[in-house]
Amino acid sequence: MRSSGIVPWDLAVTPTALTDATVQAVQRLQQRWSSGTVGVIAPEARIAGLRAALNSVPVLTATQFKGLEWDATVLVDPDGIAGEPRGWNGLYVALTRCTQELGQIRVV
Repeated sequence: MRSSGIVPWDLAVTPTALTDATVQAVQRLQQRWSSGTVGVIAPEARIAGLRAALNSVPVLTATQFKGLEWDATVLVDPDGIAGEPRGWNGLYVALTRCTQELGQIRVV
């Protein structure tokens, strides 16, 4: 992430609140970055559910996001990404995909 002056944010939610929290975060970012790009990075196990709830932004795994950049990125369930094969590599990719604003939504 480039230095933009925007502090990365962190949100902790229960598993049942994860999808709704992600949708709300994406909606806020779309308003803030209306002329930019917003993307969601999540573990493979969460992709289908998030894609069903978010049809206006790309929802991809860290591997699929490799080489892409977005103005704002929501990192969903970073522990889930870290637990995947090559998870630490994937987490590094996920943390470096945004150019302006990064937020993470953790499951507690």
